[in-house]
Parts: sequence; C-alpha cells; structure tokens
Amino acid sequence: MGMRVEKREFVSTQKKMIQVANDLSKSGGAVVRGVARSALVVQRGAMKNAPVDRGIGRASITPDVLVRDNVIRGVVGSNKAYMAAQETGTRPFWPPWKPLFQWARRKMRGNLKLAGALAAGARRAIARKGINAKRYLADAFEDNREKIQRIIERAVNKSVEK
Repeated sequence: MGMRVEKREFVSTQKKMIQVANDLSKSGGAVVRGVARSALVVQRGAMKNAPVDRGIGRASITPDVLVRDNVIRGVVGSNKAYMAAQETGTRPFWPPWKPLFQWARRKMRGNLKLAGALAAGARRAIARKGINAKRYLADAFEDNREKIQRIIERAVNKSVEK
C-alpha cells in the first residue's frame, strides 16, 4: 500500500498555513477582533465585581489588545495602584492616614469624630491583617472562560476558512 503526495499540493497547503498564521496576528484580523471582544467581556465582569467607593477605580478598568511577534494578548487592568492591592490583597502594612480618613468621612457622612474612629480602626486592621484579595479580575475571567473560548474559536475558524 503506497502513498503518493504531489509537490504542488504540499506547496499550496504550506502557502495556506503561512497565510493563516499571518491572518491570525494581523491587527485588523478576525482573531485580534475576537481577543478584543473577549477583553471587553472580562472588563464588563471586572467592573461588576470591583469594590466601589467613589467609582474611580472601577472606571479605571480598561481592556487592551497587544500584538507582537505573532503573539496576540488581551489585557484587562487598571492604572490605579490600589486596584492591584484590591485584586491580589496585601500583607500587613500601615496605610497612609489621609486617604483612609477621607474614605471614613464619606462613610460617616461628614461626622468627623466617627470618621476619625473608623479610619483609625481600619488602619489598625490593615496593619494587623493586610487587605484581603477581592479577585474581581480573576473572577471575571473565570466566570466568562467558556464564553471567551467560544469567541476565540469562532475567530480562529473564521480566519482559517478564508
């Protein structure tokens, strides 16, 4: 039982594979758009899960798509340092007084005596235990994992079918 392969079939298959690889990482390609849609799905979930005081941290959660050396990466995150501490948690530390007091004033509706007591208590608790991880980003990804896989699969299939 023999097998016969013609060179021209191999060459056309090779050309198609090169075209698919180029299409996968093309900045306007279906896969890049799929990764962008997936990043938006994670952003939406993270914004729902994020801890909120004034909404500044939640509003800072943004998606991005990075394409470099045939690697497509969807990134969702915040440019606010305290949002990283909320996501991953922290070890015990002494937080600065002023932001805690401002937070406590908002919670206590301007009552300075209660705000001072709340801020001092929160500060001591953070110094003893740190900040617990909220995992708003990781949970958004995990909650939408299947949806993201479907989006990426459709995008890859669309790119391959071309």
